[in-house]
Amino acid sequence: MCLEKFQGEKAMRSFLKSGTLTYPQSAALYFRRFAGPGLKDYALGLPAAGSDASAALHDIADTKGMFVYEMLRETIGHAAFVAGLQSVVRQFAGKSASLADLRTAWEAASGKELTRFFHQWFDRTGAPDLTLDWKAAPADPGYLVTGTITQQAENYDVDVQIALLHPGRHEMRTVPISGASTPFSFRTDHQPDGVVLDPEYRVFRWTRAFRNYQFLADGMGLWSLGRKNEAVAKLEEYVAKAPNSLEGRYRLGVCYQETGKLAEAERTLRFVLNRYASLDVYEPAVTESQLHLGQVFDLEGRREDAKSAYRRVLELPDQTQAHREAQAGLAAAYVSKPRAAGPSRAVLARYAGDYDNQKGLNLRVALNDEGMLIVTSPGQPEVRLLWLEGARFGPPGRMDMFLDFAGSPEPTGLDLTVSGKVLHLQRMK
Repeated sequence: MCLEKFQGEKAMRSFLKSGTLTYPQSAALYFRRFAGPGLKDYALGLPAAGSDASAALHDIADTKGMFVYEMLRETIGHAAFVAGLQSVVRQFAGKSASLADLRTAWEAASGKELTRFFHQWFDRTGAPDLTLDWKAAPADPGYLVTGTITQQAENYDVDVQIALLHPGRHEMRTVPISGASTPFSFRTDHQPDGVVLDPEYRVFRWTRAFRNYQFLADGMGLWSLGRKNEAVAKLEEYVAKAPNSLEGRYRLGVCYQETGKLAEAERTLRFVLNRYASLDVYEPAVTESQLHLGQVFDLEGRREDAKSAYRRVLELPDQTQAHREAQAGLAAAYVSKPRAAGPSRAVLARYAGDYDNQKGLNLRVALNDEGMLIVTSPGQPEVRLLWLEGARFGPPGRMDMFLDFAGSPEPTGLDLTVSGKVLHLQRMK
């Protein structure tokens, strides 16, 4: 709510879905760390014993939990949500309040019965998995859009928005879904270019992008090592599996740009920008795609088009320091910069091993079948590491975490930097 107050609803919704480069707690982090086969999830509102459960529930509360409370705020309205919180502060100052106490306060403030909402989101693990099928046919008047929303796993009762896309605009409809399959039909004046389910990501749910995240991470990791053709193939596979992922399209567009496939780069980056123009749903990939489109124009000798693109960057949010690069592009035409060669497989293999700080933090670094470094720690899923420079690596999508291996030719330890705090880990024999 604070983020919404000072930066607006778009920033708030982008944060809820994807986090930021320095604070990754979000729906995306929940689905990578806890949901799906082989990962250990816990229900938000049920007791769970053990130190692993305690640590996991803290992170689940900071990812799924904050999203669920935002859905509750939409369900009962902002005024009732705040009134319920204020009531709890008055009644339980200096005391413990249970989840049932919170529900009672919100029910009293809103006049709505919330048992079903709390059962769905606090007593279960996981999240809805929704798929959309649609078609449009001429009608008199206009067009008739029909389709079905299918729930792939456990059924939820939720209201979900559907956007009908037109060039530079969209029409929004709301469908209450319940059960395994929910049909819908809408009339519209013009044939839509596409139909998108929950475009603002207001419902905490699986997406194809979340399901196939590993392909994106692999592509980014391979690219960081200079294995460009393999990276492009992996990112093309990701985009095929998650065609609505703007980050996937942006990453692929950059790869095309840096391998000289400028027409493919322009087409891929324009998809991101056209989708933003139609839906007005912001992600950091939008600003980055606008920046790289300007660079593509410069590389093609289209200087005036490039300047126009850079000026547009300055009108968009600056979450990735793109404004600085756009200013540089306005001052002088962009020139491709040679990318340093990444470490060889033999060098990467030297970093593999167990590292411990003797205070409860231990990491295992290994070389996977793709020839990339991965790091794991107890109770955590494995994370691909991107090569940054020298002996420094970092996880995808983080600007506040680095692993610096120390010692040569065989590492003797590593420094783990998290939000400016450095932890020293020794390599175990």
